[in-house]
Amino acid sequence: MIRQCNYEYVFKKGRFLVLSVEYICLCSVTESGFSRSGRLSFAYEPITEDTPQEAYRKVLEQAGCSLVRDDYDNEIISQIKRGVSPYGNNGFIDTPAQAGGWPELRKGTSLLDSDDDGMPDEWEKKHHLNPQDASDASSFTLNRYYTNVEMYMNSLIEGPVD
Repeated sequence: MIRQCNYEYVFKKGRFLVLSVEYICLCSVTESGFSRSGRLSFAYEPITEDTPQEAYRKVLEQAGCSLVRDDYDNEIISQIKRGVSPYGNNGFIDTPAQAGGWPELRKGTSLLDSDDDGMPDEWEKKHHLNPQDASDASSFTLNRYYTNVEMYMNSLIEGPVD
C-alpha cells in the first residue's frame, strides 16, 4: 500500500497544507481474482502545524531524553540560541576533550522498586499494581495501547510533548 498525499505549499505562511490523504493498494483480492490497483480512503487525525519559529522554540524547550537538563545540556541549548559553536571543527566535536571533557554528573536518589521492574513501589501502589510482581510492567492493565511501564515513563513528563 502506498500513501499518496495531495498537498500544496503555502508560501506566504511558510508551510505545507495537506489537502487530502489516500492510500493506493497495489494489489487486492476480489471475488473474481486479483486486482492490480485500487483506491482506499482512510480517516486520519488532524495535523498540528507549527511555523518554523514555533518548531524551533519547541525543539529548544522539549528536545532531549532527560527530564532535567544538566549544565552540559543547558550550555548546548545556550550555544544554539546564540548561534555559536566554540568547540571542535565548526561545532563538530570528535572527542570529549575538544569540549572540555565530560562534566561530573550529580547522582540522585533512587526510588524503592522492590521487584526491579522499572516502576517505583509507590507509583505501583497508587495505580493498583503489585510492587512485588515484575511481570506487571509488561502488562496492559492501565491502558490498552501502552504497557504499564510505558505509562509510568509517560507520567514522568510534566506537560504534553508536541
